[in-house]
Amino acid sequence: MTSEGDTAKKALVATVIEEKLLDISRPLYETVVTILKKQYGCYLPDCYEHPEYLAEILKELYGSSYPKIAKSINEELAEFSYCRTITRFLEVTNNPRNMTLEIEQRLHSASQNILKIRESLRRGNWKEVVEDCLAVHEDLKELKNLKH
Repeated sequence: MTSEGDTAKKALVATVIEEKLLDISRPLYETVVTILKKQYGCYLPDCYEHPEYLAEILKELYGSSYPKIAKSINEELAEFSYCRTITRFLEVTNNPRNMTLEIEQRLHSASQNILKIRESLRRGNWKEVVEDCLAVHEDLKELKNLKH
C-alpha cells in the first residue's frame, strides 16, 4: 500500500522527469514513455520505484550523453535527497550499475548464508541455524528494499 507521502514523491519525480525530458524535446519524452510502456509495462511515475528503467532507456538512447540528462533531472530532485527513496532514485540514475552490483552482492550473501544453514543443520547446531536464517531474512529484506 502506498502512503500519501510516497504518492507525492512519486508525482514529484514523474513531474521532474517529464519537465526535463520535454525541455530537451517532445520526441525524446514520447520515446521514453513509449519504451517504458513497451519494454517494462509501466509509466513515467513508475520510475520513482524503478529508476533503473529510466537510466537504461536514457543510456540506450543517448549513450555517453546520458549523464548530462540524468544530471539535469537529479539537480531538480537534489533538495529532496533527505528522503531515502529520492536518494535511491538519485543514486540509481547517476549510476545504474551500482544497483546491479548491490543486488548481486545481496544475492551472494543470501546464498552463502543458505549454505551455512545446510552445514549447521548437518551438524545439528540449532542456534547457528536460527542465526543464519535471520541473516538470510535480512538479506532478502534488503533485496526487497532495493527493488522498491
